[in-house]
Amino acid sequence: MDWLRRRARFVGDCILWLAGLTLLFLFIKFALPLFSPFLFGFLLAFLAARPARWLAAHTRLRQNALQIGVVAGVYLALGAAVYFGGAWLVVWAGDFFSHLPDLYDRLVRPVLDQIQAGVASMSGAFHGQAAAEIGALLQSVGDCISGWLSAASRWALGCVGSLAASLPGAFVWCATAVLSSLFFAWDYPLVTGVIARCTPRSLRQTAYQVKDCLQRSVWCICKSYLILMAITFGELLVGLWLLRIPHPFSLALLIALVDLLPVLGTGAVMIPWGAFLLLSKNYTLGISILLLYVVISVLRSILEPRILGGQTGLHPIVTLMGIYVGGKLLGFAGILLVPLLLTVVYELYRCGILKGPGGQKGGCATPKGPL
Repeated sequence: MDWLRRRARFVGDCILWLAGLTLLFLFIKFALPLFSPFLFGFLLAFLAARPARWLAAHTRLRQNALQIGVVAGVYLALGAAVYFGGAWLVVWAGDFFSHLPDLYDRLVRPVLDQIQAGVASMSGAFHGQAAAEIGALLQSVGDCISGWLSAASRWALGCVGSLAASLPGAFVWCATAVLSSLFFAWDYPLVTGVIARCTPRSLRQTAYQVKDCLQRSVWCICKSYLILMAITFGELLVGLWLLRIPHPFSLALLIALVDLLPVLGTGAVMIPWGAFLLLSKNYTLGISILLLYVVISVLRSILEPRILGGQTGLHPIVTLMGIYVGGKLLGFAGILLVPLLLTVVYELYRCGILKGPGGQKGGCATPKGPL
């Protein structure tokens, strides 16, 4: 009977976990986009509360004013990164792809014509039919490359147009997020007090523990990606310096900042850069840039699960699974949200708030603190 009872409890716990994860996925997939600017604003005000509280304890300034200052500093840093990284990259990529057909006519077509002329000059060594087939093959290769470059140019210009069309919606989202974060930061004690009063008394202590776990988890994720950015910057700096490229420090810093932006990465800069060098007949430098990108990508794929796991306490296999599954289900947002969710769940289990299947509990004490 005890064995059956334990089995029934295990199955019931598994069903509850599966139902909870399903509801969480549905919330993230459908409800989160609607409330994302307000959640982002509250999260930023929440993260700014601790440094603002520390500054208020060591100065005579009010906490809400300091909290707004911290939030404004974060927005200034994000705006500078987007302006100097993303905006420049979009303009450069649009200009590059718009000139792809001209690059083909100036760089690729002469090479194919030289090869075809060389084949024609050696036509005496081939049968007439074989020479004609080789010439037709080269002609088809040139047409395929030309068509591919024209299609790539149209696709890139379409992406730039879509990006420009989405700017009004992005501006509304950003303005809403900025205003909500400033309001949350100014009235942070009032907002958290309302949340605390709406929380049942029996769950209030658990809410404090969840808050502390969430704060630690967000800090661990941010610290992990800052470490990855520093490693990427170091690899780029050494690689660009060895290749004797001018201004290696500023270029490495710019590419590392672009690597932090959503969807983009080091490949958004280095792949077009290497392709342009190859089309410009600078084969040595072009291949070196592409090899540097391959080395950075391989090292990042190896180090990212280990660094995230080392900072969050998760096993690298669990971290890698979270990154992969999150990317497949939710795209770039899932790459960030799923490891964060796993970290929060692990912290809650470690502190004894959540029970695993079968009723197992962790066993650490989480200090109580103000919201």
